[in-house]
Amino acid sequence: MGESRTAQIAPRLAVLVGKWRRDAGLNQFEAAERIGVDRVTYQRLESGFNDSGREQPTNPTLSTLLGIASAMDRPLPELIADLMFDPPGSNMPPE
Repeated sequence: MGESRTAQIAPRLAVLVGKWRRDAGLNQFEAAERIGVDRVTYQRLESGFNDSGREQPTNPTLSTLLGIASAMDRPLPELIADLMFDPPGSNMPPE
């Protein structure tokens, strides 16, 4: 069986969160504070994994996604659209 949707979206979220943080001129600690999570949780968001063995992809709550959008001064629909955009040649499973 192929990768789960979460496993496919987690790396996109990691890249997007890191880009938005850098665009906002924040370090990871500042971003974590704005989102309302601890630094380790934030680092996991940017890594795309919940564990050091890199086996469990991140799967943040809606509350965390709202915090990310708010902290980075971006609308939540932009975050969702960027995560769900299916570029040509991707292997995203159908909904």
